[in-house]
Amino acid sequence: MDADSWRVFTKISSPIYHISGLSQLSRLAKPERISRYIGFHNALGSLGSAAGLITLAVFLTTFGWRITYLFWAVPILIWGFIILKSPYLKTKPAKRESYEKKNRRFTRLSLIFSAEFIILLLVIGVREIGATGSSTFMTTFFTDTRGLLDATASLIFSLGPFVGIAGSLIGGYLGEKLGAKKALSLSILCGAFSLILLPVAFELYLIIFAYLLYSFFSSAIWSPMNTIVAHVTPETERGMSYSVYFLTEGLLVSVAPTLAAGFIQLTQIWFIFPYSVVFMVASVIILQFLKLPQHQRNNFKQLKE
Repeated sequence: MDADSWRVFTKISSPIYHISGLSQLSRLAKPERISRYIGFHNALGSLGSAAGLITLAVFLTTFGWRITYLFWAVPILIWGFIILKSPYLKTKPAKRESYEKKNRRFTRLSLIFSAEFIILLLVIGVREIGATGSSTFMTTFFTDTRGLLDATASLIFSLGPFVGIAGSLIGGYLGEKLGAKKALSLSILCGAFSLILLPVAFELYLIIFAYLLYSFFSSAIWSPMNTIVAHVTPETERGMSYSVYFLTEGLLVSVAPTLAAGFIQLTQIWFIFPYSVVFMVASVIILQFLKLPQHQRNNFKQLKE
């Protein structure tokens, strides 16, 4: 098999373990603690991304990039066997109520696509158009508009996963203390504010500060967003709910750069930031129409008390 074939397997495996991991985690955690646990989950993911960049840099200058795959394959396989044998991960979702086999698929979809979940998908889609647009052309803005060297721009961009560790933890904490909806709104708005700073930042330290601020709040959104998915969908359909969630995100990620590129051709590259801000603010406005189930609001009130 060639390299492209193996790359397909890695692309397929990523959403599978994300979906199964989030589904299982949301079932193991108490409803009022889901945001905190998902925050740790996302933080460890950011830590893994950062560690991958470090090992890649080390092996590129020593043994070659191929050794990076061998280096990480061993602990991944070991951890996979540990998960298979772990007694704490044997929990299965409650059995579904019996219904006619011919209506099974329709019933499952109707359980997932509630008004709240559809609103959340709209929030995800609109926000993703803005965020992906700015992220795609971030390094181009650094080099072409701000005149940074390619190496400097890449270094700044690679700092994002490190900041994402703290952002994920804070996002999980805010989701638990403020509620997932408020935490998500706050994170998106703060991320939009940091994008406003980039076009007016000319000094290197200000550029770095604005970008790291954006990376922080971009990572902070995932904990409350994944928590809301768990709150507005039934436990028995949690896996499919996260599948639809990731599918929506993936579809928008694939088309957002094309939309952003078309906009840039009509204007200038720095206009990508107000373009992104408009979509991010719009997603927050849509989010206000989402109403969490009453028992979830009561859980947050109990935590505050």
